[in-house]
Amino acid sequence: MSMTLIHLSEAKMKYLDKSYDLKIEMGQCILISGENGTGKSTLIRLILGFILPDQGKVVRRKVKISFLPEQVSLPPFIKVKAYLEGFARMKKAQVDWDLVDLFGLPIQKSIHELSKGNIQKLGIILTLIGKSDLVIFDEPLTGLDEKMKTMFINHLNHVKSLGIGFIISSHEPERFLTIIDTHIAL
Repeated sequence: MSMTLIHLSEAKMKYLDKSYDLKIEMGQCILISGENGTGKSTLIRLILGFILPDQGKVVRRKVKISFLPEQVSLPPFIKVKAYLEGFARMKKAQVDWDLVDLFGLPIQKSIHELSKGNIQKLGIILTLIGKSDLVIFDEPLTGLDEKMKTMFINHLNHVKSLGIGFIISSHEPERFLTIIDTHIAL
């Protein structure tokens, strides 16, 4: 039996020509794709509850959501390991050190010393810390090389096998088609 976590019903913003009708079920994996300006970020902000629709409604259960925004912003002058450990403590969870190793994240460096790709890897790992009902990734492949993109998608298969649902907004939808349940093309 599926459980609806979030239901958008005729949810519309005045500045868009479309409304959203979407039920997000527990464990469901959704891909959102489309050109810039088609409403991907608006849909994510509605799902997250960052904005309320001008028309229609969004009904949500009490749900734990982890979110990786398109632009990752982290405190620059802290060591990666210390930040991971502190973030995990805050969420009363554990760092997945196997994932850190798999991604090859240099944990002894300060965040300001990391490349764009390593900042993105750190953001992904932080997003996956703790037990969430739904994980939302906005353009998670940004800054990752081909090998890391493949590793990330393979890891999403593992996340899916645990029954955790996710939403991905991407300009590279073809990479995710084998692991998603629903594709929303805007």
